Amino acid sequence: MSTMDDDLALARRLQAEELANADPRFAARFSAPQGADAPLLQQNEGPGAVRNNMQEGLEDASEASPRILGLYIFLALSELTATIVVLALTWDQQCDAPLHTWILLFSGRLLFLVPLWVHRFRLARAEQDTRKMREFIKYANVFTFILFILGQTWVYGSETCTNTAHTLFVYCIVLVVIFTCLWRCR
Repeated sequence: MSTMDDDLALARRLQAEELANADPRFAARFSAPQGADAPLLQQNEGPGAVRNNMQEGLEDASEASPRILGLYIFLALSELTATIVVLALTWDQQCDAPLHTWILLFSGRLLFLVPLWVHRFRLARAEQDTRKMREFIKYANVFTFILFILGQTWVYGSETCTNTAHTLFVYCIVLVVIFTCLWRCR
């Protein structure tokens, strides 16, 4: 064996040990591959590889980090609070699109997602399999995306809401813009 092969083998062994010590869940995912041509880290390849690697890393971090979970819960509670305030202020205002219904459904998704996030976090802390929870969350995200498209159709197709329910309309636009930015980051 050459010095280069020895160095590569040592780098793989140290990487596997470091990742195993940091979090046992990472040890299996980033186990040291065999062979001199194998990459040090197993990763997604092809179109969208960087995005997929980032998304998987964020999912792993959100499962392991109470701070990230706390941030998600804070943002969810902020959206729910803002929705309740806007609905309370604009409930009697009418417009040609069912924006009240849309923001109730769209923000109501968080009442379903937050317990899923917490349960996934607890499963990860107990070092149990979180794949099923990830699947539930992915299905909820698909439902959220469908609601988002429906809401955009109603918001941008509205003709009277800017005049008759201005606050409600502006809040819906804000939700659409924020959600678009967040979805693009994913």
